[in-house]
Amino acid sequence: MNNLAAAGFGCVAALALWKGTKERWIPTLFGMFIIVMTVKWADKTDFPWNQPIIWTGIAILIAGVYGLKWYDKRWYKPSPPLTPEPLEYNLITTGNYEVDSIGEGWDMFPEEKRLVYERGLGGPEVRKVYEYAVRETNVFVRLLEKSTETVPSDERKYQVFGGSINRAPLEEDYAELVKKGEKWDDDTKRILLRNTPDTISADLQKEIVWHETYGAIRYFVLSKDTSPNCIGSFYKDELERFTDASIAIEKKAKELGAVWGNFRYKAPEGVTPEAKEEIEKQLRVFNFGFRNAYEFLQKDIILGVLKDALREKQ
Repeated sequence: MNNLAAAGFGCVAALALWKGTKERWIPTLFGMFIIVMTVKWADKTDFPWNQPIIWTGIAILIAGVYGLKWYDKRWYKPSPPLTPEPLEYNLITTGNYEVDSIGEGWDMFPEEKRLVYERGLGGPEVRKVYEYAVRETNVFVRLLEKSTETVPSDERKYQVFGGSINRAPLEEDYAELVKKGEKWDDDTKRILLRNTPDTISADLQKEIVWHETYGAIRYFVLSKDTSPNCIGSFYKDELERFTDASIAIEKKAKELGAVWGNFRYKAPEGVTPEAKEEIEKQLRVFNFGFRNAYEFLQKDIILGVLKDALREKQ
């Protein structure tokens, strides 16, 4: 009878603790202590069920547990829900440059339909933010923001903000360049001062309107964005086209004795002007299946993106 009474009393205490505390460890520990002491005491004495003080004690115990629950809720503040990090993909395109110290890359945020381009010597000297849209296998972009890092203050000058051209920094930079070029010769001035605020604004005007983009970023967006429904053979066909074109132009350049420089194959030194013109004509990238210069310059990166896309689609 003593053991049965102790078990019943323990069940009441455990039930009250569970319903009242929901994993609050301090009152749970207190309840376990009550259960253990009750069982130990019941083994040595006859449990007086007919005494009102016993029922009063049980009531006090239950009321105390629920009181702890109420007190706990007064001071407990649930943690705010964690905000999930936006989905992000990265594409490094540093290999486009012959200078190893130049870093270039893209960050893609498919949920926001944003592309962030950064290029610089050891840091994001130039930063561009684009909005993109996918139509079948075509990728369109428009420039929302462009900024350059100033030295040594590390502040940024915004040439484009909110999709609008900010002309003031363009004129400031050009005025500084003109001042520096006062001691330059005429040929140097003609080369370095040809990009006036008007010409730069005209170029930026083309970027802030929707236009189609090419090169590695096009295939990267198509492979990562969830909206397009590319046909199954698209990546395979493009991989075959780029592989064949890369092999063909390298083979032809070797046959003609061409050399690589300034991002293109050129005629070797010592040939006649007529031979130079003929060699460079034969080595035009369009002759080998490349649709534009972007595809040719980024062919190795594009091949890597296409191979990754095919593996992901399998």
